[in-house]
Amino acid sequence: MKITRSSKTTLKFLTQKKRDLLYGIMDEYSRLVNIFILMFWDKDLKISDLTKEITNLPESWLSARMRQCAAREALGMVAGAGKKATVKGEDPIKPVHSGRKMILSAQIVAIENGRNSFDLWLVLCSIGNNIKLYIPLKRHRHFNWFRDWKISNTVIVHRDYVQFSFEKETGPEKTEGKSLGVDVGINHLLATSDKELIGSQVKPLIDIIKRKKQNSKAYIRARKTLSYYLHKIVKDSLSWKSLRLVVVEKLQGLKKGKQPDRGKAFRKTRSQLELQGTAEYYSDAL
Repeated sequence: MKITRSSKTTLKFLTQKKRDLLYGIMDEYSRLVNIFILMFWDKDLKISDLTKEITNLPESWLSARMRQCAAREALGMVAGAGKKATVKGEDPIKPVHSGRKMILSAQIVAIENGRNSFDLWLVLCSIGNNIKLYIPLKRHRHFNWFRDWKISNTVIVHRDYVQFSFEKETGPEKTEGKSLGVDVGINHLLATSDKELIGSQVKPLIDIIKRKKQNSKAYIRARKTLSYYLHKIVKDSLSWKSLRLVVVEKLQGLKKGKQPDRGKAFRKTRSQLELQGTAEYYSDAL
């Protein structure tokens, strides 16, 4: 059984010249994706159908490999629009590529170990027009969590960051043991489907963080204290060996929207759990 995680690294270290070059590549890539969307719409195509005869149809200075990446992304967007419409019982809406990202395969990207003051270099090659772009990157704490994981050579390049994917083999999937549902809360960190409430110190620890000046030493110490507490509760409070499956609510997006039962204070408090990545601990521990 494999689990997959992702991590983002900023592009703030790019020079303006490199940034302009990257944006030019992304603009042409997006134009191609939208052409392919028009070509593939209302057609039943698979990735294996994307031959050179198809991907070479639009005029572009991008290489054949970049065209293949653009065609695959377009095909994925068309398929995603169809699935979404089927679930909702509506007519599919033709997607439009915004130009904010590129999904690039190992044919285009190479990940090199750092030199100088940078930890990593993302190398974009086989782009077209003899362009080869070196992108300097730095690791951070979240990225370093995956040091012993397998990193994928397929990356998503956004205008402001690069998103890497990681895989880890966790052994065969469990077939014995019970299933447990878990909700992540504020007054108690965990509320299980067995009606057990676990971790009553979450809200006091978050309140301490909120009283500190953001990014101050005291703020960072308080964040670390909360992180250690979350790890300890998740690791020590559940009988992991007896569990086959743990289902956890999704935490992303809790700061967005203006629901009547979710005021600003609630969203700010709950966002601390989202920032700490609480939900990711479960699948890693199981």
